[in-house]
Amino acid sequence: MKNPDNKSLPSREIAYNYCVAMFKAQQLEDDLRYLLDSAGYYGIIDEVELSKREKEKPHDSVVEFLDEATCGRLLHALKNRIQLSTKHWQILESAIKDRNFLAHKYLVQFDYENLSKEDEKKIVRIIYELYLRLHRAVQILRALKNDLDAKTDRIDLSLDELAGSKQPRKKARLNKTA
Repeated sequence: MKNPDNKSLPSREIAYNYCVAMFKAQQLEDDLRYLLDSAGYYGIIDEVELSKREKEKPHDSVVEFLDEATCGRLLHALKNRIQLSTKHWQILESAIKDRNFLAHKYLVQFDYENLSKEDEKKIVRIIYELYLRLHRAVQILRALKNDLDAKTDRIDLSLDELAGSKQPRKKARLNKTA
């Protein structure tokens, strides 16, 4: 299969596996944004403060900044706000490197037109290894997210009780999505 630039595209198997790995990379990025946004909103962690360079760019809010920030910047912001084991930070930092490698360099380094079946299998294996490392990082972030959601649920229910709401916000929100 050729693209408009007359360069060969990867096989379906490579493209599918790459797509799955990038989907996991997107989950990693989304989870970082969610943790920083929600935990900052509820006051569980300090809100992200913009650096001098970031303040020079026009951002209407921290949320807008979080939407535009790189994964590395998001991880750095999280690292400055929560405690995790060194092993967990290493997994997360490696996952960011893997994500960036997949997103910016991985696919363009091969000549797909002259690829042997063995070379194709090697490429798929490497993508799968990157996927597994990304998956481990997402598992860490999901555990943090589950803990955060439990804390925010308790905060919301407490606020509802103080306000004397007949239908708590959390339950109302859950009923709308069901």
